[in-house]
Amino acid sequence: MQGRYGEHYNFMKYRASVAIPIIATVLASLFFALDLLLPLGVAGGVPYVAVVLLGAWLPRERHVLGLALATSALTLIGYLLSPSGGVIWMVLANRALALFAIWVSAILIIQRNRRGVSLAGSEASYRDLAQGSSQGLLIHRDFKPLLVNDAWVKIFGLGSIGEALALESILPLVPGQEQERFKEFARARAHGEATPSHYRYQAIRPDGTWIWPGNWEPTMSLPSQSGATICWQRSRPC
Repeated sequence: MQGRYGEHYNFMKYRASVAIPIIATVLASLFFALDLLLPLGVAGGVPYVAVVLLGAWLPRERHVLGLALATSALTLIGYLLSPSGGVIWMVLANRALALFAIWVSAILIIQRNRRGVSLAGSEASYRDLAQGSSQGLLIHRDFKPLLVNDAWVKIFGLGSIGEALALESILPLVPGQEQERFKEFARARAHGEATPSHYRYQAIRPDGTWIWPGNWEPTMSLPSQSGATICWQRSRPC
């Protein structure tokens, strides 16, 4: 399932890398033609920001910079070729603001894309670490599994990783008193309070076998905005 997801993601990235430049070229041409028709007093360079924003779907920083440079050049050329009109200081101010908006947008997109690459790298590292470990690994958000490895699936007696990821919550795998304990830990973490990093709890497999998994949450963590929790686990039957 993960392989098919990766192939689909790469295919969508490829489609975006082909379609976005075409859309950007069409929009830039349209905005440039409009700029040439409008008198200089109109802020004709501002629509180019929409072209730069398309860089959010392109894979490399140089593509975003290319869009910013191209639209900046069109903004300056439009100033030289547009029909005269307007107060000169207002005309220059409008062009300067357009260039400012273009480059602020480009910088923000580059920063956003860098964060995305960092998160993708973290996910790949955890995935590789998970699949190579003999100990169970669970990453969840609000008890919804985001990533598990084969060892975790075997500990809890599930059929496959796909079955584990299809769970809406891991809480049904533990009895009521343990569910309350998990919820209390989650509330404490949400408020920045300390919680045990090592503990055992009672759980039950789908076949009715009771187990006592040992749980420990490492000091390393995913980026805070992900809202995810990492749990390493191993178990012994009751």
